[in-house]
Amino acid sequence: MINIVDLKESNAFLNVLLENLIPAVFIVDKNICIQSFNNSFKALFNKPDDKIIGKLCGNALGCAYTMNEGKNCGETSNCQHCTLRDSLLRAFT
Repeated sequence: MINIVDLKESNAFLNVLLENLIPAVFIVDKNICIQSFNNSFKALFNKPDDKIIGKLCGNALGCAYTMNEGKNCGETSNCQHCTLRDSLLRAFT
C-alpha cells in the first residue's frame, strides 16, 4: 500500500508533478538562482539548461535591465522595483 505522505515528500513525485503542469514553473534558491524548471518553462524561454540552471533569475529570464546594464539580477537600477524579485525574496522570509 502506498503511503500518501511518503509520496508527497518524494522527489520523484514532485518531479512528475512539476513536469505535468501546463504553466511554466521554476524553482529558485534563497539567492534567486534557478535550480529547477519544467518543460513548459523550457519551451517558453527556449534556452539550453546550462543557461538557466544555477543562473540568477533575471539573467536566465532575459531581464531587459540585466541585459542593457550588463549587470546581474539584483544589481540593476530597477531591481529594487522588480515585483518578481520582490515576490521571490518574500517567499523565503
